[in-house]
Amino acid sequence: MKKIFLMLIIFNSCCSQSKKIMEKRTIEVVLSSVGKTNIDKKTTSKLTGINEGSLTTSLYYYSEKSKKIIGLPINDKTFNYDYFNSKIYNNLENRRVKLFLDIYKNKSKEILIIYKIE
Repeated sequence: MKKIFLMLIIFNSCCSQSKKIMEKRTIEVVLSSVGKTNIDKKTTSKLTGINEGSLTTSLYYYSEKSKKIIGLPINDKTFNYDYFNSKIYNNLENRRVKLFLDIYKNKSKEILIIYKIE
């Protein structure tokens, strides 16, 4: 009985491990815009453990390296919207900001989610 219980605990901890934040990262970018997210919310929700309803908005910036506009989804539950709305939103274009990211890893793929902005 104890062995079965121990195996269940190990299995559950391994399954939930995949949804935990593996790393935190900070990047500085020049914002282009804010808008509706273009990610597959259902898949991202399953891989990160974040509720689909909390993945509605993305911040977009121009990447000098790839010469593309990149959108990063925001975790609505943890994002500091009060600061964003009062300090950044009214003067958004070409604004240099610091984004704080949660990095979720699934196999070889990284999923980046913004949780804070300064």
